Amino acid sequence: MFAVIALALPWLLCLPLWITAVDLAPGTTLGAAAAAPSGPGDTDPGAVLAMLLPQMLVGLMMFAPSIAVLVAGRWVDGMPWRRLLVAVGLGTVRTQPGFPPARRGAARLIGVLALALLGTWAIAGAALVTAFLVSDARPQLAGSVFEALTRGEPLTVVVVAQLVGVVLGSFVNTVPAAGEEIGWRGYLQPALTARLGLVPGLVLGGVLWGAWHAPVLLLGYNFGLYDLRGVGLMCIACVLLGVWLGWLRGVSGSVWPAALAHGAFNAAAGLPLLFLPAAGEFDVIRAGPLGLAGWIVMAPLALGLVVVTRRAARRAQRRAADAALLGGITRADEHG
Repeated sequence: MFAVIALALPWLLCLPLWITAVDLAPGTTLGAAAAAPSGPGDTDPGAVLAMLLPQMLVGLMMFAPSIAVLVAGRWVDGMPWRRLLVAVGLGTVRTQPGFPPARRGAARLIGVLALALLGTWAIAGAALVTAFLVSDARPQLAGSVFEALTRGEPLTVVVVAQLVGVVLGSFVNTVPAAGEEIGWRGYLQPALTARLGLVPGLVLGGVLWGAWHAPVLLLGYNFGLYDLRGVGLMCIACVLLGVWLGWLRGVSGSVWPAALAHGAFNAAAGLPLLFLPAAGEFDVIRAGPLGLAGWIVMAPLALGLVVVTRRAARRAQRRAADAALLGGITRADEHG
């Protein structure tokens, strides 16, 4: 029931985009932004609405998984509110299937939150560097978006503004990101990993997360493609990124580190655009953070996290088995 609602509701929300045949390809979006009049008196309300409507609908889409959780968890599964909040990672820390026991305490949670933030920024930064290695894009200032931003402004001011924007955006984006993460990592991931195991659960969860983007991907969003190729590319990206978010959920027992990391990734994902020609086309399939550049960074990270997690889970199981055996021997000696 959760998957049906989570995947169907975005189609309903995006129906206006399909009726009006909006083109959401990155090139067209950037072109409209670059050509937008700078004078407030020349702003066309219709053009502003045309640019804002897709953003608003995509923002609303991000809360669809949480709505699916409410329907599936509260009214289908019949879980009490307190139990549901704990189950999706909004309440008390709870050990996740496939992961070693999650340690409680505010200091532990704060540490994982810091790791989520800094680690995601590192992933975005590494993807930016990789983009210049695997594509025709080259870091440049002449004729770039970054140069356009510095016109009339000191370079230091623009750089600081961009960095502050990424930091603040990471926290602001956490709110809509939590709308997704409560569903994907909070509700779905434990259910899948408990039934299928760690790796199949993470992979299937990532595929469903990627397919969830289909209503906008098929309109050119993210990759500039208008068929199932865009959905396939997003599924690969979501599987890889989903391992990082799922690992944060698993080791913390809370959904908030995953939500913060998701928000931070969304805030930093546009950094490569600053160093690309303002009037040129951006090869998002190779140079985008969700494309090849991002895959190269996230694939070894995902593999390493899976290996480390499985080893830690096996060690925890052996310790629990040894403790149970020792407890049985002790009780037998007491009764002997």
